[in-house]
Amino acid sequence: MNKYITFLTAIVILAASFSSCRTTKTASGDTAQETSNIEIETAPAEKYLYTASTVAETLPQWTDFSASGNITIRTGSSLKSAMLLRMERGKYISISLRPILGIEVGKLYIDNDSVTVVDKYHNLYLKEAISDFIGQDISLEALQCLLLARPFLADKGQLTDRNAKSFKATPTADDGSWRLSPAKQPDGLSYEFLMSGNLLTAIEATGTAASVRYAGHNEGFASLVTADMAIGGTKAVIELNLNKSIKWNSGVTDKVSIPRNARRYSFAEIIKAFSSQQ
Repeated sequence: MNKYITFLTAIVILAASFSSCRTTKTASGDTAQETSNIEIETAPAEKYLYTASTVAETLPQWTDFSASGNITIRTGSSLKSAMLLRMERGKYISISLRPILGIEVGKLYIDNDSVTVVDKYHNLYLKEAISDFIGQDISLEALQCLLLARPFLADKGQLTDRNAKSFKATPTADDGSWRLSPAKQPDGLSYEFLMSGNLLTAIEATGTAASVRYAGHNEGFASLVTADMAIGGTKAVIELNLNKSIKWNSGVTDKVSIPRNARRYSFAEIIKAFSSQQ
């Protein structure tokens, strides 16, 4: 299997990992305790310096976004390519691989209907229904927030002042760290956002081997996204470094086309090929 398919499929698997964070809830009985003659100390007042509302106030509104940089995948060896990210809010995510002189050799395109991966160099492609990857638990806009380092509701999208009450916050620690999570988690899906002040620094999810960390916060997003995950049973690290040509609300549009006579791959074939080459 060639490296371009590896790059693009890894991002699809990351998205799928966070949509299938399954957890099983167990019931526990209450234990009665006798409290007479027990002296109770008063705990220090908890501080809520940051909440969903304070975070929402710092997030600029957007209709589209584009940025260029590099994608790196580390398994045992390391693969690296220049890339261009384009997104229209709630409509699509487009990641174009351009390793040589800005010429596109591969593309990942996710919209509300399907996931398409195209390898122009080897004349290969994958196209499957988006529901086969992420089901009904997570929206396209939530996936966009995953790339932009913005808290989200899995089925609705970005945190805003209108849905801030749908989140709950922990008290703020002395170092400014705290946690934010949906007040009501979707069935079988459990995740929370690790915050530093009003900035998202990581996402933790129950029941998945994937985790995401963010750094280089600037202009309403994080320029460095690092994800630890597994591809076909192989541990992998994906790093997106988007630090060039950052544009918001510029009217950018994009689409994907499948080359003539291209060979179609299935998702299962790609995973099998990736595993066999490790």
